[in-house]
Amino acid sequence: MIQKTIAAFILILMFSGLEACSEPEKKVEIKSTIDSVAYGIGMSIAKQNKDLDIEMDIDVLRKGYLDAISKDTTVKTMITMEDYQKANQNFMMVVQEKQQQKQTQEAAENKTKGLEFLKANATKDGVQITTTGLQYKVIKMGEGPKPQATSTVKVHYTGTLIDGTKFDSSVDRGEPVEFPLNRVIPGWTEGLQLMPVGSKFMFYIPAEIGYGDRGNASIPGGSTGASRRRHSYKPQGCLP
Repeated sequence: MIQKTIAAFILILMFSGLEACSEPEKKVEIKSTIDSVAYGIGMSIAKQNKDLDIEMDIDVLRKGYLDAISKDTTVKTMITMEDYQKANQNFMMVVQEKQQQKQTQEAAENKTKGLEFLKANATKDGVQITTTGLQYKVIKMGEGPKPQATSTVKVHYTGTLIDGTKFDSSVDRGEPVEFPLNRVIPGWTEGLQLMPVGSKFMFYIPAEIGYGDRGNASIPGGSTGASRRRHSYKPQGCLP
């Protein structure tokens, strides 16, 4: 409740400072924490609108605020809150549809780039391909046991997109990760079963056995990923 009240107060501060587009722009200075937060909210709203390719009319925004806050009983809002809620629901549906279309288009483009990369990569020395389309290259073959799909393994890895963008690295964090092999992306589940303990492999993982069309926070949908993994730690339960 307190957080909502603070947020509303900050929004009031921001909107009360909006000037109509026809008026000269006021000189603004950041003099306090509240000023910084208010300015930051403005930046956030602008970024969201820009990302969605939506341009709001500042005059209309300001008019709605001034009408709603006016103490003059003759001043009425142009729409009711119920009208706003209905409009906002319709708006959010349009936004979600637009986001889905954008995600689908980007995933398709990433898939095309990934297929081109994998086609070229398949011709390189030492690259092997499984029936699922997983490509891998043995950098060092270990002599320990191989894990099974239900094993818990401990590995070091560095993951990148095909353009070299690094999206994650246990090496950078200085600590290997441990996880059940059947609770990660299919490309990992399949690939690590090829690696005896002590091995070091390079994997090239198509989107279909990676994060798919949806991707995740750091991997765009439809992306092919490259990952260097070192299975140099004896996993718990590696053998039944």
